[in-house]
Amino acid sequence: MNSLKATYNKNETWTELKSLLKKEFGENLYNSWLSKLNIVSVSNNEIIMSVSTPFVKDWIMKEFLNGRKKIVNGEAVWIKKGIKQIFTEKYPNLQSFDIIVDKNQTINTEEVTYTNTNKVSSISEHQNLYAVRTELNPTYTFENFVVGSSNKLAYSVAKSIAESTDLGMSTNPFFTYGGMGLGKTHLLQAIAWKLKENNPKQQIIYLSAEKFMYLFIQALRNQDIMTFKARFANIDVLLIDDIHFIAGKESTQKEFLYTFNTLVNDNKKIILACDKSPNDLDGVDEILKSRISGGIIADVFAPDYETRLAITKKKAEIIGLGCEEKIYQYIAETITTNARDIDGALKKILLHQKFVNPELDLKTVKVLLKDLIKSVSRSVSIQSIQEAVAKHYKIKVEDILSKKRKANFVLPRQIAMSLSKLLTTKSLPEIGKKFGKNHATVIHSIKKVAELKQIDFEINQVIEKIAHKLGK
Repeated sequence: MNSLKATYNKNETWTELKSLLKKEFGENLYNSWLSKLNIVSVSNNEIIMSVSTPFVKDWIMKEFLNGRKKIVNGEAVWIKKGIKQIFTEKYPNLQSFDIIVDKNQTINTEEVTYTNTNKVSSISEHQNLYAVRTELNPTYTFENFVVGSSNKLAYSVAKSIAESTDLGMSTNPFFTYGGMGLGKTHLLQAIAWKLKENNPKQQIIYLSAEKFMYLFIQALRNQDIMTFKARFANIDVLLIDDIHFIAGKESTQKEFLYTFNTLVNDNKKIILACDKSPNDLDGVDEILKSRISGGIIADVFAPDYETRLAITKKKAEIIGLGCEEKIYQYIAETITTNARDIDGALKKILLHQKFVNPELDLKTVKVLLKDLIKSVSRSVSIQSIQEAVAKHYKIKVEDILSKKRKANFVLPRQIAMSLSKLLTTKSLPEIGKKFGKNHATVIHSIKKVAELKQIDFEINQVIEKIAHKLGK
């Protein structure tokens, strides 16, 4: 029989067509994707098939629908056949076929294993398929997050997303950025915990960009990229920390962009954390930057004294440490970098209290923390200085690092070099290297800024303001 007739047995037709697909595409691709197709109807000139999700439909239409030809000796030769060619070769009178989404269709058992119906997915050996050990911290909740002027916007947006509050604008994706230890990871995990609490059936994945790349590379090595795609398509919320890790990694960026587009098009939530703003991400595709910038962007920066004091007390409470008020004040006054360094100081005090002497006074604490405070007091990085200066002057870090001689770039560049010498332990040649300049240029910039400070009160205010935001 060379044509499909209305009376033709649907199941027999489908059995034959599935056999052709398996033969042409191989067992792996067939099992991963084409086995998800079901036959809906067969007519004289048309076949209609169904799948359970829009993602599977889009992927099959994109990757398997059409074949590819090349011209050899003036003739078109198939390099790869698509579903269209396979079906019409078998049934020449076939005019068209379609794939529809039937959400009531029984989902392939293999697909169900990619999700976790009751828990926040933490990509851990204990909770789901991806045994790469990124555990959610049970203390990283909104209740334990200390809010101050340095993080209020990011906190407010994060909580609104977690509680599904209508902000009157698109929050997808939500992108928060800032230096190390300023609470970005805490916010992402707080969102995950709150979403789980409000809707236990939501499919939520939290992982670092490094782990995303790891899973992607493993899928490439195992020739199982289709399964990788399906894993990330069948979720409701994706939270990725340290997204800057994919900078310069083109194949990972391409895969992430595909995942990003698939989830956004299906109205799924995406929350990202990074160490810098989207515009300052070097080595990241411009299309991906643009898509990331399409939601809400909120930065976090070094906390002020009041916020640091509140963080110190909250963290002491969490670990069960009791101290005099003046000890907390001393820590908040001297450790001005981030919450992570405060955490380290409190744990050191707690260990001393437990194993050496339960009675603590300020003098003892100062001795205990002497080395720690010395190391963090000058721990500001040149990169963070460049970012802070660029943000103040509303330019890009690339402008500071460029050779442009425009006045609105030259002064910020000189201030950034001056602050790098003042706030870090780097040598002049090392600073110059970070700016793409020689040490003589650094010396000139430092002298120029020193001269300006003598005659321009506003320059002094600008430098103090930037230093304050860096925790200095």
